[in-house]
Amino acid sequence: MSNYTIEELQDKSNKWRTKDGQEVIIYCVHKNGQGYPLHGAVKSQEDNEWNTESWELSGDYLVGASGCGLDLVKVNPYEDFKVDEPVMVWDEKCPDVPRHFSHEKGGKAYCFADGQTSHTTDRTLVWRNCVKVADYENN
Repeated sequence: MSNYTIEELQDKSNKWRTKDGQEVIIYCVHKNGQGYPLHGAVKSQEDNEWNTESWELSGDYLVGASGCGLDLVKVNPYEDFKVDEPVMVWDEKCPDVPRHFSHEKGGKAYCFADGQTSHTTDRTLVWRNCVKVADYENN
């Protein structure tokens, strides 16, 4: 595995899970990066309980040994978005705008232009920030 950046690990908008699919919350990152500088909790699939764990900056659960089921994996933030799903998008040049999701490429969200859907256009634009309307309304 490659090292994650400290900024990436501290960014609360990033979601994580273990290689074997368990939900992870990272709650502390030691900036010296020695030993096991990542501390978090893993939600057990067996009993739904949260268990504390630690990782290397690489995301490895065990020092120098990748391939463990508890290794960290960054979740693609758009993996559960559906084509034409209503979303809110924004960036530094444009305030919050309603759009419809098209696809993800390279970790970036593409939405149909001008509020249209896949039924009315194939033109898409990339956006820096994209969230589901339901998640936007809850924040």
